[in-house]
Amino acid sequence: YARGLLLPQVAVENAFTKEDFLKFRPDEKNKPMHILYLGASDNFYPVKDKKIIQPVKEKYKITAPKYFLAVSEITARKNFVHLLKSFVRFLEETKAEDIQLVLVGPKRKGYDAVSAQIEGFEKYKDKIIQTGFVDNEDLAPLYSGSTAFIYPSRYEGFGLPVLEGMQCGAPVITADNTSLPEVGGDAVMYITGIDEKETADALEKLYKDKELKSLLSQKGIERAKKFNWKSAAKVVED
Repeated sequence: YARGLLLPQVAVENAFTKEDFLKFRPDEKNKPMHILYLGASDNFYPVKDKKIIQPVKEKYKITAPKYFLAVSEITARKNFVHLLKSFVRFLEETKAEDIQLVLVGPKRKGYDAVSAQIEGFEKYKDKIIQTGFVDNEDLAPLYSGSTAFIYPSRYEGFGLPVLEGMQCGAPVITADNTSLPEVGGDAVMYITGIDEKETADALEKLYKDKELKSLLSQKGIERAKKFNWKSAAKVVED
């Protein structure tokens, strides 16, 4: 059920969730079922003023001119170890010195593997920023100021950070599994989340190609307009 919402009819967050739900509850197959897409808060919007972005970067000790952003609880399912390995591969292949990887989110089960991976990258430790929890009002500037937002999760029921990133105009890289393509459509760059070279190459493309960055930013903003709470509420009312 969508985020604990109980209705006379079954409500699910997307078509993937519907199929996943029916695997465990085949008895619900013949009941009315409605797709109830989530929406991102109005707190997520494109921030273009560098005078707003820069103080937020300083607040979280982001010192490089550019940064890749990942926002999520730090758990094994979110695939952060793969992201770290891919980021270091990107650094080694491009020799980029003006960019960092910023990990935003609380530590959860699976963080130990992430911490160990960072410790193993002694040469690049200053390139990896862990902010922990950030204030809500800082998220839009962080998304908007990023070179790209990357979300290589192994499994999602929806993938709200992808929507948040698009709504802020961040170019988005995400995995091609579960519900994520249903959210990203043709407005994001897809990876398998398995191949480190593939992910490193995706990072390199957005690091170097300003036209691609601009295209994905524009497409993401338009795509995000398709998901909103008014539409979700209308499904409930109907």
